[in-house]
Parts: sequence; structure tokens; C-alpha cells
Amino acid sequence: MVKLHPFSVTPEGGFVTGTQILFSFNGRIARLRYLWWSIFAVLMVFVIDAIGFWIHLSDEDGTGWVGLLIIGVMSVIGFWMGLALTMKRLHDMGLAGVHAIWINGLGLGANPIVASAPPEYRPILSVIVLIFGIGVVCWLLFTPGQKHQNQYGPVPGELPMPIATPRPAPRATVL
Repeated sequence: MVKLHPFSVTPEGGFVTGTQILFSFNGRIARLRYLWWSIFAVLMVFVIDAIGFWIHLSDEDGTGWVGLLIIGVMSVIGFWMGLALTMKRLHDMGLAGVHAIWINGLGLGANPIVASAPPEYRPILSVIVLIFGIGVVCWLLFTPGQKHQNQYGPVPGELPMPIATPRPAPRATVL
């Protein structure tokens, strides 16, 4: 196996683009790469949502709806990016990507459940959801990926091709 830098090369030998990492459900992603791209995605969504919120609050000429539209679109994009990154991380661990649905759905589904609970149970339910969420994130960050090629692709950062051995130089013959 040819060892490559894990941030820049695809298994096919091409360069990885940010859109492939953030929006594609195919392939595998290593732990550190998952962490950095997750941080990037969260910061990107946060900054653009803040701009949308600012536009909505500064509605002086009837354009506040644009801010809400930006927030809504970024919510969908942020969920998609989280789903894609989590799915690739699960693939690296040898698990089916379908588990990403419940992992990412936890945040969406937990809020309505906690909000609809009786008021005296809301604090404990919030703590349970928080602890479970932190546990899932730690599991994704600290569980090593499979050290061999699996059904989802080669080990991140390696190309599945033989290493070319150089030919020996021809020997000079003395007459």
C-alpha cells in the first residue's frame, strides 16, 4: 500500500474537494479528519446562520424573510453535512452508514421529546440526552477505524495499488 497524506488524496489518486468530504456519503474518513471537518462545518453553519439572524433582526424594508430563509437553508445543509461526515466515519469503523440517521436524528428528535415532557422531567431528560450525545461523539472520535480495506473503501490515506519498484541500472560491461 502506498501511504499518502490523509487530507488530500482519494483512493483513485485524485484530489479530495471539500464538497466531496462534506456532501458525499461514499468512502471512509479517519478520526482526526472527521473532527476537523466537523468543526469546519459547525463554524460555517454558525457564521452563516448568524448573518441570517442579523438580516432578520434588521428588517427595515420587509426583507427579514431572507434571513429566515438563510437560516432554514443552512439548517438543511448543516444536517446533510453532519449526516455525510458521520456516515463516512461509520464506514471507517466497518459499520453501515444507516446508523448515521439515528445519530444525527438524535439532536432533531430529542428537543421535541424534552419539550413535550412534563416540566418536572425536562431537566433530567436534557441531561440524559446531553450525556448520550457526548458519548456518541466520543465513540466516533476515539474508536479506531479498521486497519484494512473494507466494503466501503480502502484505509483513509492509502491507495490500493502496488508500489512500483525501480528497475536496476544496467551493468556496464568491460571489454
